[in-house]
Amino acid sequence: GSGGVMYHPYLSTSGERGPFVDPDARGQFVGLTPEHDTEHLVRAVYEGLSLAVRDCVEHLPADATDLTLSGGGTRSDLWCQLVADCLGTPVGVPSSSEPGAKGAAILLALAVDAYPSLATAVEEMVAVDRRYEPREGVTGTYAALYDLFSETRAEMAPVWSKRAAVYEESIRGDSD
Repeated sequence: GSGGVMYHPYLSTSGERGPFVDPDARGQFVGLTPEHDTEHLVRAVYEGLSLAVRDCVEHLPADATDLTLSGGGTRSDLWCQLVADCLGTPVGVPSSSEPGAKGAAILLALAVDAYPSLATAVEEMVAVDRRYEPREGVTGTYAALYDLFSETRAEMAPVWSKRAAVYEESIRGDSD
């Protein structure tokens, strides 16, 4: 859907902090041509955010077999489906609007032995509003795009560093 445009969503002024740390990392669109329009850029942002989620999941110390999304992004069915497609893993969206508070309540219930295990507590206390299954026809494409996303990110590190140095020098130099 993005017409070959790739997006890296590193917009923080402090750089990126996960799954890699680079204070010079910055957001970027790669592959733009005059034929691309707003729809291509919006789709690239959705895909870039989904690939960044996969990047974080890939670096977890355990394999994720089921994922739960929360927050404002879950209002977008497209984004939830893209995350499932990019991960090749089912994605659920809880019915609770306060997952942080729910998580604290689950841990409290576990601490007072209200449930025999974390899995049981979660199963009993968390209701899933909707689920997204990865679509077999696109998971292979997103796996290849993830490889490209990761490789491009790695190749950009020296460019980001040089950009930061040039701009830092310009701040110390003339203010013309």
